[in-house]
Amino acid sequence: MRTSALVVSAALLLSGCSSMMLTGGGSPGPRTAGDTGGQQSAELADDAAITSRVRARLSEDPAVAGAGLAVRTDDGRVTLSGSVGSYAVRNQAYRLARQAEGVRAVINQIRVEE
Repeated sequence: MRTSALVVSAALLLSGCSSMMLTGGGSPGPRTAGDTGGQQSAELADDAAITSRVRARLSEDPAVAGAGLAVRTDDGRVTLSGSVGSYAVRNQAYRLARQAEGVRAVINQIRVEE
């Protein structure tokens, strides 16, 4: 009796696993182009606009303009990278990026090479 209950429990558990494997477990995977009905396109456009705004702000500041920093945006999170000559310039670039419209967060990967 106990063995049959164990077998039934194992069978039920395994049948649930196989259905999760076949259906993907009900959790969404990574987004791919065209699977969100235009939502991803809108987010990409927003990210491109944010990147443009941050680059414009950086290019308008005399201390940061010549640094040649790279700017990437993903879901409103801006990543700054490159190298500058001082912590003051690194911090100014961060502040300028943070103030740009639409920026949710700034990841500052700028290196200081004194």
